[in-house]
Amino acid sequence: MSDPARRIAEPDPPVADPVPDVSASAPPRASVRSDGLDGFRIEVDAAQERADIILDRPPLNVITMAEREQLRATFEALDADRRVRIIVLRAEGEHFSSGAEIRGLLDASPEHLTRLAWNIGAPARCRQPVIAASRGYCFGVAFELTLACDFRLVADTAARHDPGFWGRGAAAEDGRPHPFQGHRDALATDQRLPCL
Repeated sequence: MSDPARRIAEPDPPVADPVPDVSASAPPRASVRSDGLDGFRIEVDAAQERADIILDRPPLNVITMAEREQLRATFEALDADRRVRIIVLRAEGEHFSSGAEIRGLLDASPEHLTRLAWNIGAPARCRQPVIAASRGYCFGVAFELTLACDFRLVADTAARHDPGFWGRGAAAEDGRPHPFQGHRDALATDQRLPCL
């Protein structure tokens, strides 16, 4: 029998992660591009020791429930990849992301919902620095994802907001304190945040 406290801190991973092996050997200067992912792609440049996770569902780059699981698994795989010394999270198109696909949240099982904060907190658990580069819309789960990164590069066109913090009182989906609760004051507003 497993320790219930550990199950809350670290939810069990999904049975199978549909993430490609990013540690496969590649020519030193070539970029490795992965296909078959839900709404994003991975590019690893071994010569630059850099991996890019690129949200790629324009025009709004909506993040699905499956994508959350795959993003977590991708950050974990890149964290274990010795060729990668820096990870950049960015997006194709005019907007970083308009947030979550609401239908997926409504259709998800309670067990799946308990993993949401763990999945989105994956960048914070990486040993390498993770940089989020955003422009345009960066709402909801996308904003939470950027908060989990070590550095945030924000274009002056960015509009950032997380309405979930206002309604949830900075609690994660499973009722525990949200991992980014220190940012509550910044998030609990519908005003555009200034770029620093």
